[in-house]
Amino acid sequence: MRVHLIFLLIGLAAAVPGKRSKSRRDTTTLASLHSRKLYLNPLYAEFDEPSKTTIDDLYRLKGLRVLEFYQALNELYLTGGFEKSGTINKIILSQPEIPNDTFHLLIRTLRRTRDELKEGDASLEELNTQLEGTTDSELTQKLLKAVKLAVRNATQTTDAEETSWLQKILKIDLNSVEDLKALNEGNGEDAKLLADLLEQLKAKLDSGDFKKISSATQNAFYTGVGGVDDVRATVVGGARLIYNMGLDNGKEQCVKLKNAVSTDIKFYKRLDWAMEIVKKLNRSDEETGRPGYSYIFESFFDDVAPEGQLIFSPSKMLKIRTMLPLLKDLESVEDLELLMKMLRSVTRDKYRIREHKKLFDSLQDDDKVLEILNEKFELNLEDKATAILYRNILETIAGISVDSAYFHRYVKSVKSIMDTQDPKKILNNIISGSELSRDSKWRDIFQSISAAFEIDKQAQPEVIAPFKELNSTVSGSYQEVFLAMKMLLEGSESSEQIEAKCQFIDQFFTGLKQRDTVIDAIGIQVDKIHDWTDSTKYIDALVEVLKAADSFKNLNRLLDFHAKYTTVDQKPMESMDLIDNFIIYLEQSSRWNRKNFLHINFEEFNMWEEEE
Repeated sequence: MRVHLIFLLIGLAAAVPGKRSKSRRDTTTLASLHSRKLYLNPLYAEFDEPSKTTIDDLYRLKGLRVLEFYQALNELYLTGGFEKSGTINKIILSQPEIPNDTFHLLIRTLRRTRDELKEGDASLEELNTQLEGTTDSELTQKLLKAVKLAVRNATQTTDAEETSWLQKILKIDLNSVEDLKALNEGNGEDAKLLADLLEQLKAKLDSGDFKKISSATQNAFYTGVGGVDDVRATVVGGARLIYNMGLDNGKEQCVKLKNAVSTDIKFYKRLDWAMEIVKKLNRSDEETGRPGYSYIFESFFDDVAPEGQLIFSPSKMLKIRTMLPLLKDLESVEDLELLMKMLRSVTRDKYRIREHKKLFDSLQDDDKVLEILNEKFELNLEDKATAILYRNILETIAGISVDSAYFHRYVKSVKSIMDTQDPKKILNNIISGSELSRDSKWRDIFQSISAAFEIDKQAQPEVIAPFKELNSTVSGSYQEVFLAMKMLLEGSESSEQIEAKCQFIDQFFTGLKQRDTVIDAIGIQVDKIHDWTDSTKYIDALVEVLKAADSFKNLNRLLDFHAKYTTVDQKPMESMDLIDNFIIYLEQSSRWNRKNFLHINFEEFNMWEEEE
């Protein structure tokens, strides 16, 4: 079993997968669905129910965070974590036992190492510190060395690289104006070290540039930027903004951040939501190179976003094969107001399902659909093709609605989009974003739309401004811009402190004769930081896998279950389908998902139920 689990987690499992039971509605099309008088229930029709054997074994995991484990496991697949973290996985799973304190030390070290890389620091200081402090434990040393090797391989960095100027200056005790005064007076070892570092830097730079950054840095301590760590973070954050947006846009982005924080002290939560969108829709169009996430930012922040409740909120558990045809049909409608007239009429219709079935059955005749829709809904449609389009939309929405409440939410979603300035553009952008999700599943686009609504929720214009017009201002990476903003937020207790950081960035970078030379001399590898963060993004997922397990024993139990029921030997894409299917089952279950809000009382609310 131990060897089996090793190969499992690096993506080469030798497990015999549980036979995947075919859903009785797997092959149901919209046409056959209505002709057979069956109506889709998305809680069941869009995923395969686990077998009784699977559920019996699942209940043996009662008390474990099974849903969280599978969500993290899915992320590990999506971020390529099996291939890149193979060394770590092998070392973890080849151990006969890992004590809880060592297991949690590993989690903390992985997380902090990832944070260092996100902040543009590839020195692996956290790993080196832990290695120095755990020499008495052979097991801990083995685990940490495996982590370090995996990170070095992913980032293509080495310990042999020279310690940067910024890393050296961080060793100086410089956290206040008083410390700075003492250093300027030449007292102590720190003063000597600082003098040496400044001489080294001066030799590499234009004299005017050296004077400029020296003056700006001195002012930073007097104007409230903070200690040496804050100064370092501000310089790195500023360099990243400028590298990815240009000087003027980068400085303006910092000011937008200050204004947002002055309006919303919890703006960092909105920034986290923005980074989720970037993570989930990070594929780019092969022809234009445009990333999927840019479509969501354009529709929800550049333009007027749909108002009210989350659009398509009941669709969380559907598949992209179901949602894309509906979105494309809606996009092709010329008169959305006329379509809304029909949909509103259905929502007001008090007939029970027998009457609806008669209507849907009658609409199957293409030669009569125009006449029936015009008569039933007073639409005045002029051609059969448009009538068939309206019929398809009506049938699709009815087909994916569990009950009347769901139907109403979908109709309200169409109304919200219709009320925007350019509904076709919004629909087109959602479609484009959907087609660039990481695994071509609806989950990523649904969660991205949800994140956009969270960002926009009760937000003043100043709060939205940092997310507007990024497609025209960002020449590099949205992720890098957001990570730079996070660096400026960290350690800032007020918008005034962020304002001081923005002034420091302006004074430091504006007017430099050789900006790239300065950035290189102080040790900011701004052209490599994105690769460091991108190549190690799997670590976030790996940390969540380990956190969900909470112990080595639980990790083996969860992986054993995964090997038995949601793995296909040497076929990661099929394994991902099984994992996704199982996540949907867990998410809709109130037993396994305490946050489940889709638990429906069918007897009370089911619009599509037969009369007794």
